[in-house]
Amino acid sequence: MTPEIKRIGQALKISWERYGASLIFDRMVEKSDGVHAEIQPVINGCNSAIPSRLTPSKVNLHSTRARGDLTRRFTEIFKQLKHSIPADHFVDQSIHWAIHTFRQGEPATLLDEVTCISKPFILRPIVLEGLPSIVFALAAKGKSLFGLFACLLAETGQSLGGLTASRAHQTAFLDWELDSSVQGYRKRQILEAHPNLRTAGPLYRRMYRPLADDLPNVAKIIEEHGIGFVVIDSLAPAAGGDQIGAEGAIRFFEALRVLGIGCLILAHAPKPNENTKSKSIYGSIFFHNLARSVWEVETMQEPDSDEIRMGFFHRKNNLGRLHAPVGLKLVFPPEDQDGGGLQFSSYDLSYDPELSKALPLRKQIATALECGRMTVGKLAEVLDVEKAKIRARLNDGRGKYFIQFPGKNGDPEWGILHR
Repeated sequence: MTPEIKRIGQALKISWERYGASLIFDRMVEKSDGVHAEIQPVINGCNSAIPSRLTPSKVNLHSTRARGDLTRRFTEIFKQLKHSIPADHFVDQSIHWAIHTFRQGEPATLLDEVTCISKPFILRPIVLEGLPSIVFALAAKGKSLFGLFACLLAETGQSLGGLTASRAHQTAFLDWELDSSVQGYRKRQILEAHPNLRTAGPLYRRMYRPLADDLPNVAKIIEEHGIGFVVIDSLAPAAGGDQIGAEGAIRFFEALRVLGIGCLILAHAPKPNENTKSKSIYGSIFFHNLARSVWEVETMQEPDSDEIRMGFFHRKNNLGRLHAPVGLKLVFPPEDQDGGGLQFSSYDLSYDPELSKALPLRKQIATALECGRMTVGKLAEVLDVEKAKIRARLNDGRGKYFIQFPGKNGDPEWGILHR
């Protein structure tokens, strides 16, 4: 008789239908003298009420003495619970299968042809199911508010502001930065402006340790609540604070791989300086390399303004081409107003004098030509871009996006090609 074996994060649940009982092996680790683990019996699907003095801590699964102690303890436990389970067979075979599965890892299989990558979006176009996506920006740019908003969209299966949730998911917010009172207040503000997002979720947990160190507990929460989407706020403390070199980044993504669910990871960017050509994720380059999708957020906020204009720019995609930029506008309630909602809405980046500069040049040219035909020189002046770059994009898009007309003094004019 073979048991049913289920992975719960890094833990293994060995279930015996014949006995109506299971053993959960958690925090398994290989040491010089064998495999060690914490063991928890489960009877009829419920954690048994074991006195703390009988709960085994780290046990060497290879130790004959430890197995004997476990058998005697579980014999007494089953007797108290009036279950006629042969503890010797139950313990011995459960340990055998736990060690075998732990050491075997994932089974090797033949690689079949796949016609398409069947990874649906949790939140189009930012997060795919089962994969980590990073959204990074400088400090105080609205990342945490966006993360909570994304949770509510995914929790309710709603779409808003250029973001589309494929269906409703159970969600969780893992927070290394704030607490439940602040996030609960923010949730109320968002729901005042967006009552259609009202939901009991997301599940909230205040975090203290790096994700890799707290993985067994997080994996258990995700399993028990059926979580399919997690927001991590934010990357640096989740990966180990000051220890966010290559090792910290690799441990962090190994932990995410164990969880196996879609994650939106909010990250900081270091303050740029004169030697920095572009913004990047704070810490090791492995944060960028190991993420499957990376988005940079640029924002604009005028002094004394109640609104933030946010541009999301796709910097990396391992599963296809880069997505077009996404614009959002976040409007805060006036400071003198008691309460009030936080309103998110779609925003066209093309008409923003600053954020539009980060759009693809072809898009900038098309927006400028909506005002009428222009020469290369005029476009270069309007967009503050070199003529050679303007001319190259126009020629690339000739007949597809743009059309050329005769101009004065032999200088042709360009317009938008309408089909």
